[in-house]
Amino acid sequence: MTNTASEKTKLYYGARLGYIDSNFVNTKTNGYFFAPTFGAVYYLTDSFSIGLDLALNYSKVDGSNADQTNFSTQSEIIIRYRF
Repeated sequence: MTNTASEKTKLYYGARLGYIDSNFVNTKTNGYFFAPTFGAVYYLTDSFSIGLDLALNYSKVDGSNADQTNFSTQSEIIIRYRF
């Protein structure tokens, strides 16, 4: 979902969801992740924009050796060119 902060700036928020399934060196793991996300995009021109994306990640993975629950943060600087 997006909200307009000005003509050249847009704010957005949402969530990322995913399933984890891995088999590496005789270790099988599976689980899921959830990440509430928000960000902003500034349009320098109609074709060029710069953005910042922030997420708080939660993941739970069950493995053949151990189970893990993780919290982490993720940030991205995004440069886009549209043609």
